[in-house]
Parts: sequence; C-alpha cells; structure tokens
Amino acid sequence: MIVSGEAEFTGSGNKETILGLGSLIETNDFKINGDITGPAGGQAQIEAEDDGDVNSGAIISNLDLCANNPDYSSNATYTNVTYCDITVPAPQCGTNVPPEITSSLQIGGVVGQAITPYVITATGTEPITFDATNLPSGLSYNAATHTISGTPPAAGTFNITLSAENFMGTDTETLVLVVTQPTAAPVITSVLTASTTVDESFNYTLTASGTGPITYNVSNLPDGLSFDPNTQQITGSPTTAGTYNIDLFATNEGGSTHEILVLTVGTPPTITSSLTASGTAGVQFITYTVTATGSPTITYSATNLPDGLSFDANSQTINGTPLFPGVTNVVLTAINGYGTDIETLVITINEGAQPPVITSSLTANGMQDFPFSYTITATGSQPMTFDATSLPAGLTNSGDVISGIPTEAGTFNIPMTATNSAGTDTKTLELVIGTGGGTDTDGDGVPDNLDQYPTDPTRAFNSYYPNEIDYASVAFEDLWPGYGDYDFNDFVVNLNFKMVTNAQNATVDVILKYQIMADGASLDNGFGLVFDAPPASVESVTGFIKLGNAVTMDPSGYEAGHTNETVIVPLDAINQVMEGGMANTIPGGKYIQTTINTVTTHFGTPQASIGTPPFNPFIFVDQVRSHEVHLKGLAPTEFMDTDLFGTWSDGSVPASGLYFQSTNGLPWGIETPVNFNYPIELADILTAHLKFAAWAQSSGVDFPDWYMDEPGYRDDTKIYVIP
Repeated sequence: MIVSGEAEFTGSGNKETILGLGSLIETNDFKINGDITGPAGGQAQIEAEDDGDVNSGAIISNLDLCANNPDYSSNATYTNVTYCDITVPAPQCGTNVPPEITSSLQIGGVVGQAITPYVITATGTEPITFDATNLPSGLSYNAATHTISGTPPAAGTFNITLSAENFMGTDTETLVLVVTQPTAAPVITSVLTASTTVDESFNYTLTASGTGPITYNVSNLPDGLSFDPNTQQITGSPTTAGTYNIDLFATNEGGSTHEILVLTVGTPPTITSSLTASGTAGVQFITYTVTATGSPTITYSATNLPDGLSFDANSQTINGTPLFPGVTNVVLTAINGYGTDIETLVITINEGAQPPVITSSLTANGMQDFPFSYTITATGSQPMTFDATSLPAGLTNSGDVISGIPTEAGTFNIPMTATNSAGTDTKTLELVIGTGGGTDTDGDGVPDNLDQYPTDPTRAFNSYYPNEIDYASVAFEDLWPGYGDYDFNDFVVNLNFKMVTNAQNATVDVILKYQIMADGASLDNGFGLVFDAPPASVESVTGFIKLGNAVTMDPSGYEAGHTNETVIVPLDAINQVMEGGMANTIPGGKYIQTTINTVTTHFGTPQASIGTPPFNPFIFVDQVRSHEVHLKGLAPTEFMDTDLFGTWSDGSVPASGLYFQSTNGLPWGIETPVNFNYPIELADILTAHLKFAAWAQSSGVDFPDWYMDEPGYRDDTKIYVIP
C-alpha cells in the first residue's frame, strides 16, 4: 500500500494496531505512537523514504521498519523488529484473499423452541464484516458476534442471505433454515385390560402411535411374566391369581407416555363336593350341594338326575324325593371365565328296607361226637340278626353260625330266625345227627362211614368253595390306581376250590380248578393266590402254567422269595392263552372257548389254617410283578410296590388296613360266589350292575346280592353274553 505524505500508526493498550501478514506500507514519513504489531506468523514492512519516527513508550513487534532518517526512541520496546534503510520491494498483493463463508448453509429448528445460535464464519484477509438478512419472524442477527438466534413461531423453509466482506471483496451465500413442528410424545394404542388363567401361557403386545423411534418398557409384572422390549411383548405363565396393575411406557423424542394395563389372573373351577350320594326311594333326599374352588363368578349345573330330583342353580343344590331305586351318573358342571370342570356324581337310590328271607338249606346232617357247622343265610336289608333255638346238646348258636360237637343222636327240628328293621323270617332246620360205625380202616380216628379217605390216614374230609359243583368268579380292573374304563372284564376267572383235611381238620391239599372267562385288555397280566402258610410247609405245587418272565418259581412249584406266606401263580401271562387279549368282551368280537385247568397244592406239613377261600386272589399288571391288584381290603404280597398306594384315584391307607379302594370307596377287584355276568367292553360296571356302587361303598352291607339278576339290579344291554 502506498501512502502519500505521512502514515501515522497509533495504538493504545489492548487495542493495538495489527498489520496483516505480508503487508507493505510505503510512505514519505511514518510515525508510530503506541502499540503496533505485525502478524503472528510472519512480518509486515513499513518504509519511509524521508523519515521514520517511533515515539517514546511505543511497543512494537514483528515488523520491518525502514526509513532514510530513522528516529527510533530508545524508550520504545522492540520485539522481533528489523531495522533497515533499504528500499522495500514492491508489495505482493496476491497474498491477500477475499472472504469465503465457511459456516454450514443448512440448519434446523423446531416451532416454539430456541434454535442453536448460528455463527457466521468465513476465511479471508481480516478484517471481515458479516451480515444476515431476510430473517424469518422470531429470529434476529447480532452483528458484533455475527450470530443468528431466536425462536421461530411457525414451521417452514426459510432462505436467509449471508454476506462476508473485506477489502478484497464480498461473499454472499444462502442459509436454508428448516423449521418443523415439535415431536409429540407417543400414544399407547394397545388395550388396557386383559385376563388369563393361572399357569396358562399369556401373550400381550404393547403398541403405540407417534414419531419414531419409540422405545418401550414395562414394570410391576406378576410372577411368571416377563417383558421383551425388542418384540414389545409380555409373555409367560402367571403363577398366582389376582388383579395386577402393570405400568406401560412408550418414549420418543417428544417425551414419554404412561398407561396401566389391568391384568386379571384367574383360576378355573374345580368341583370339590363329594362325588357319591345316596337316598331311598320314596324318602326325602338329603340335600346335596355342588361346591367348587376357582375364581368368581362360577355357574353350576347338574343333569341326568334320577326321577323325582331336581337342581336349583341359585342354591347349587339337588333336592326332591326319588321315585325309583337305582344308580344314576349325574353330570355336574362348574364354569367360570377361566375354564370348566365336569365331574360325575354317582347317586345311589336304595329300595326301602327289605324284610329278610332265609335262603340257607333247611336240612343238614352231622355225626355224634364229630365237629359240626352250619351257616344261616338270608336276603334282605342290613343290618340283620340271626337266632336258632332247640339245639341238640353240644351245639350252640353264635350269630349266623350253629356249631359245636353234638353229643346225642337223633332228628332235631331247630327254629331259625333272621330279623332286620323290616321284619322277621322264621324257618325250621331239620338236623339229623347220626352215629358212626365201628370200623376205622386207616386208624386215623375217623370211622370209615364218615371218612372220605378211609384207607388214607393222612386225609379224612373234603370241603368245597363255593360248593362241589359250581364256580365262584373273580374279576379285576388292571389300570389301578386309575379307574380306566371300569368295566371289570380285564381279567375274569372262575374258581372252584376243594380243600382236603386230615382227621384233625388240618389242610393237606388245596385243589384249584380254574377257567379263564375274559381278557378284556391288551396288557399281559398274571394271576396269583396267597395262602396264609409258610412256604416251607408246602411240599409241591403242580399244574401251574408259566409263559412269562416276571415270576421266579421255586422247584417245589410256588413263587420263590416269600417268607411268611405261600404265593401260588396258576397262570403268569394271560395273553398267550387268550391270543393277544381283548377276548370274550366285545359282542360279535373275538371269542375263545377256554378249558378248565387244575392246580394242586400239597402241604407236607398239614396246616391248621391257610386262610379262607378264595385265598386273596390277585393279578399283577403287564408282567410287572410289583404292580399288584387285589380285592378291596386285602393286603398285597411283600413283592408289592407300595409307593403306588395313594396315587391317582386310589384311597388306600395301609397303616389303617385299607387296601385297593378308591377315594370313593370303590374296588378294583371283586369276587362273587356264583358265575359273574361281567359287563361288555367299555361299559362301566356302575351302569351295568345298578346295585354295585351301593354294595361297594357300604362295604358289603347294602345289596350283598348285587350281582344277581333281580328286578332293577342290572342293565342287560351292557352285560356280555357268551355266544
């Protein structure tokens, strides 16, 4: 830069004069008063052709000072200053540059929110002046700080003109300001009520509308449930019933929204009232109330009621006066919002009290000085008492048994009575007591005319069960401890026992004749008997059939391994005999004509007592020897897996002597003293033999003849008939 005349540079304190990088000032004279500074990164030059004067007190740095007649004050302060008296070359103006705006040319804002202050920046030779025009409403420009700030009141796109100017020129740019509406907090849109069942799978998806991204969170969940923020799902199985207030959250840039999901966790109903009830035809029925646990509200119904009974849904009760005897399976239903429970109530309507009728034979024979026993039997309602009078000397009556050793011979007419609440029946027993002959060929003390084995001193008498000609039956359900189809045809066998005793009435032989009648199962079951006698007393067992591998036989023929009882296994695997099972139970289906087999047990040491027929019969299930099923009330063998007791529907209490009975008092094994007319396949015995439930649940007191073909005793359409 060339200055004509004199160039004067004046600075004061922090407001010193700053020369630009590479600047060259050429003048006639220069004067420096106060502070003058060259650029930080290099030097500037000042040249005076005539005179240069630096005043006292000046502070000078980064300069080349050139003058023909310099007057540099010794009281000035010089830093990095060059003194010369040569001519400064012509200035190089190309080192100065015009301004160029460098700040961003696009910014954003939100309606009603202050923008981030925008500072205009530029490169170029200083000094530079800035300006901003065409500002939208709400914004202002501060020239001192070259900053745009403020709060836009409306949305839109605004073009703001920016300028930067120095002595080299001007740069103009357009700043684009985009103002948007503020982001709103999300709105939760998923339903705010839900219900589910305890321990059942539950799934709930939390949803919300609004500007994304949206994040989700959940708190206060009941036990058993969890939340996945990625899938926005509450899942799991709640463990406890109740009503839960679950906090839901949805959050975006605009804020967070909170709602409460009311989750109701309920339990389905479970009917808790007894599933058996009884009454008497023509007598007011004792009110039965259906009860159930579960979440409210529970509604109840009862259908298929006996004639004369009705159900009141409001009081949940069955009332009325039953018209006819019989067993009815009543369907009970309990329903709430979480499920349904259906159970079968077995209602047994008994006949009115039936008077006794003596059924035992009215003739009997005995021998003087030999033991005699006679049992009075009668039909009719229980309880029943018996009496007998005018007995010959040596005989007494105890309950229903006349017994003793008669000491006089003759014919005696003995009045007998059977009495219950409905009346008394009287019959006369003609008892003939004879005298024995004098011959005793085998010398056992029993006269030949009374000795059924007169030439065998080890044997004297025969007795039979049920008698010499007929057969008793035993039948089993093999799905104990569950009920299964409860048709009692899984294993049916007819039995006849001949007991041979010696002169002292000790047992010498038990001769069993048996015939398999039905195999209504696919399980390969085995069959056994238990004698109350030690195995060491048995000399031999012959005639058993061994086809499976579940039983280990002692060389003498009984089951090995027992200590205080003798277990006889006449047949250890039924399915090979019955061609795979499911035989003789389905009308028109497979029928097998079976044969009578004989198993003889000989006691080398005669036994005073081995139990009473039918000697605790049992089955073991599907070749699992430890899975036994016995008649109600009879104990298992020592091979039994006792952990099965009390499981499923079994109500056994071994410590109290209660075995193989259901929680409702029903059995899984039965015995009848006559040939049993068993149900067809899948026909529940309760619906085939209508007095069965009353007999079983009364422990044999009611309807002891339930198996007979009496009026109202059975449904013949459900009884299997041998083709």
